[in-house]
Amino acid sequence: MDALERFFKQLKEAFKDVEDANWDELDTGFKAAVTEHTNKLVVKKDELLGEKKKIQAELKEFQEKFEDVDLDEIAEMKEKLEEFTLNGGKNPDAVKMKEEFELLKKKQEILWQKEIDKVKAELGAEKEEKSKLSVKFDSVLVDNELEKQFNDCNVAEQHRSILKQAFRGRATVELDELDNRIVHIKDEDDQVLPSKEFFKFWAESETSKPYVKAPVNTGGGDQGSSKFRGGATKAYKDMDLTERTNLYKENPDLYRKLRDQNVKS
Repeated sequence: MDALERFFKQLKEAFKDVEDANWDELDTGFKAAVTEHTNKLVVKKDELLGEKKKIQAELKEFQEKFEDVDLDEIAEMKEKLEEFTLNGGKNPDAVKMKEEFELLKKKQEILWQKEIDKVKAELGAEKEEKSKLSVKFDSVLVDNELEKQFNDCNVAEQHRSILKQAFRGRATVELDELDNRIVHIKDEDDQVLPSKEFFKFWAESETSKPYVKAPVNTGGGDQGSSKFRGGATKAYKDMDLTERTNLYKENPDLYRKLRDQNVKS
């Protein structure tokens, strides 16, 4: 028999002489009231347990976040600050302690900032090194691509150095849709083309003829007026790419003669 049943039995015994008392109804009502109150207490207990767990979780998170901060040292400094804060904070010792306390608060921020700056500097140096390597790689890539296109176009060996110098300044390296590095060349109309397409047009143009290996033309050629008909005013090695091209167009025989003399010398 639990405490509730004992209490109700004693109550019935005390009031046994009361007429018309419905003890069964009273028993049922009393137990229902007690059960309802008990249930409310259980719900309140669960709510309090939930709040306790939430507070414990927040406390744990706070401790993990500030685990590197010396809380004891801060508490000690705060206690000393309060102790020495006299006469409206005019006490010299209190001012000194306040300054030391502020410095302590910033201690962790300074340490972290140094680490952040160090990482940024390392990343910057790494980025700069990658940029330098990329420039070197692109330079080698351009030279190799020009040499390949010269081979495909059958460019004579003695012209490759000057042609490479001319085309290198107009070359760029761009990424295609698959992030492959592709060499492009800018043409005379400032149109940028993949090197393969550019040299296809270049090989079929008049500009390429002086530099492409071809059978020697023994014909007399056009006898019309030209500044090169009477002879060249410069040595072949002193002519730039445009002058050599114009010489070939206007006087092919003279061009070959000067070219061959330059090779022999």
